[in-house]
Amino acid sequence: MDQRVTCIFHICLAWATDAQESNKEFSYYILTNVNWDSANQICGISNATLANLETQEDLTKAWNNAPVVWPYWTSASDNEPGDFTWGNGNPLFNNSSMWAAKEPNDFGADHKTCVTMSGGKLFTERCTWAWYVVCEKLIN
Repeated sequence: MDQRVTCIFHICLAWATDAQESNKEFSYYILTNVNWDSANQICGISNATLANLETQEDLTKAWNNAPVVWPYWTSASDNEPGDFTWGNGNPLFNNSSMWAAKEPNDFGADHKTCVTMSGGKLFTERCTWAWYVVCEKLIN
């Protein structure tokens, strides 16, 4: 698999091409701090989504391509306190090995909780906080 990362101002592009498939995986990183709702809107502008990092391999690859060491919003959030799902509707289980130690922990009835990646692990954060963004788009 061929991988490349290019940065221009506050936007970094990362892509990988699998020689055995015609699909290209295209990710980009927005190096501006925004809340989770704004992150969703930013990705949607280019018909992309916040990244669904459903496997440790996906999470590791996204973190290794990240241009700076800082938390990045993913697509995961809780619809009910502590009940996390990815943006595509697939569950993110609380016992997943992708969570950092003592995570998930920042959820409650008084606020929505969203998920960031940092250091190759997942963390819970209040959705109103501002972090960088990782978007993904599949190109056939």
